Amino acid sequence: MSILFYNGDLDTQNNFLSAQNFVRNLAASQGLSVIREDTWRANYYRGIYADTDGGLRTLYDGNLHVISIRGAGQSAALTRPAQTLQVVRNFVRGLSYDNCLSALNLGAAPLLPDYSQQLNPDTSRMEADRIVNLPGLTFETNFNQYSGYLRGSDTHMLHYW
Repeated sequence: MSILFYNGDLDTQNNFLSAQNFVRNLAASQGLSVIREDTWRANYYRGIYADTDGGLRTLYDGNLHVISIRGAGQSAALTRPAQTLQVVRNFVRGLSYDNCLSALNLGAAPLLPDYSQQLNPDTSRMEADRIVNLPGLTFETNFNQYSGYLRGSDTHMLHYW
């Protein structure tokens, strides 16, 4: 099993130093030693942009990883989305944290049909104007009630109930 702890280094509520100390104590109690402790490089596309310092990384044997994301606050994914995506993507794929995101298409795309829902289903005008609930009514109705507006002219609307 692999475990990733990541924090923004500007997070004032759950700062990266307390996360590092927690994991350091956890690793010591489990007999895990540090394999690598250095900085990782953040970059979206190395063909165009220069690398920037992404933050600190500490890797323990037993697949325990502690990463700080430079410049990120409490919600790292909101304050440094590209760097957070780089960390999580490379962790899940088992790649070096220095791998850039150039292989990803980050352009806008429509939602897949399985993940989208039609918010306003097609309904007729009559069905849209139908009243389906009469608050405070203590008996079942045996009629349909409608309420809406009719255009009387270009400047006047007629409300019906």
